[in-house]
Amino acid sequence: MRALITGVTGFAGRAMALLLASRGWNVIGSHGGHHPLPAGLCRHDISTMTHKLSDPTHTMSLLRDARPDYIFHLAGRTGADFAALLGSHAGATANLLEAARQLCADAVIVIPGSSAQFGDVPQDRQPITEEAEYQPSTLYGIAKTAEAWTAAHYQRLYSMRIIRTHTFNCIGPGQRPQFVPATFARQIVAIERGTAAPILLVGNLESRRDMIDIRDVASAYLLVATRGRPGRSYNICSGQTHSIGALVERLRAIARVDFEIRRDPGRVQSIDIPVQRGDPSRLQQDTGWHPTVPLDQSLADVLEEWRAAI
Repeated sequence: MRALITGVTGFAGRAMALLLASRGWNVIGSHGGHHPLPAGLCRHDISTMTHKLSDPTHTMSLLRDARPDYIFHLAGRTGADFAALLGSHAGATANLLEAARQLCADAVIVIPGSSAQFGDVPQDRQPITEEAEYQPSTLYGIAKTAEAWTAAHYQRLYSMRIIRTHTFNCIGPGQRPQFVPATFARQIVAIERGTAAPILLVGNLESRRDMIDIRDVASAYLLVATRGRPGRSYNICSGQTHSIGALVERLRAIARVDFEIRRDPGRVQSIDIPVQRGDPSRLQQDTGWHPTVPLDQSLADVLEEWRAAI
């Protein structure tokens, strides 16, 4: 099978490429050229090319060269202004789907969404199912909602083999330091090395999130592509929640030094949803997927990655 992975240098893209390469797939990875190719991918026979999904002509050329049977559209942005977010999600996805419609209409296309599309769902209506109304409360959530509606439009209008997801909070190796728990792991390693005072700066520790290891997320993307039903959306989540404070305590338990935990007002988000828990039953029923990486293993792997990097 030939698979095109957009955003191959990103958090999910790297995990997806490593999984497919380990299964013997022919993997073509594309990226915007803003980040170097992760070292792990260099050890595999993965073809890479730069892309500019904002350019319809360039996107057509990408798909013409890749000739994919499967497309995992993992490119996107998080920290950017609203116009850039809309362009990198809804705009780029529209270009990709239009090119796919013309050049590889039979390809299975996985369009990952985000739990941010649901916004602040009352606890009495959780766990969140795929039918929950989109009520995004952040600019990123709005951009991902626009992307989801774009994908749904192409699927309905052209009967394309598009499968969407709502991927909940991802953790694991390869995550950039602005995200929890990578930001905690980087601070802890600096404390271990003696380059920072033994103080861990944190934001709101009460928020509870449904967290899933990125390697389990990649496995879910593969299963929805090969066993899922086009036109359906799937929640990728564990069905359980953990507080941010619990993550800090688990990291403290495996750290090589002790440290003080101090609340930093600058790290408190202006919009912070108290609890978000998903329902993965549709994904499990249709594909047989179940998470396999325990939370403690995810945290240990993140900490070890930062120890090797710093």
